[in-house]
Amino acid sequence: MWLLFYDLYKRRFLPRDQLEERSRLQEFEEAGLQAVDMHLWNVRVKIAAALSRLRIKNNALKLSQLLPSHLRDDRIAARENVPVTAWINSFKIK
Repeated sequence: MWLLFYDLYKRRFLPRDQLEERSRLQEFEEAGLQAVDMHLWNVRVKIAAALSRLRIKNNALKLSQLLPSHLRDDRIAARENVPVTAWINSFKIK
């Protein structure tokens, strides 16, 4: 369930690519995940809204920041201390 949710989150709650759809249907049906996947897809708007409310309430810029501290591992903690960087295309600035 968590893996399917994270897949939906990483796709920004958008549908899968049509090329993957046929193989996904067959594989999910064989694994017994078709019902779970369809249910997540049917409630995706509610899940996205609830997740947004949680992130706003907790000032979490990333999904990993919603995890309790005892569930975070060293890789997640190291990424949170990285400063925010950006690149500006100076050719597009007027």
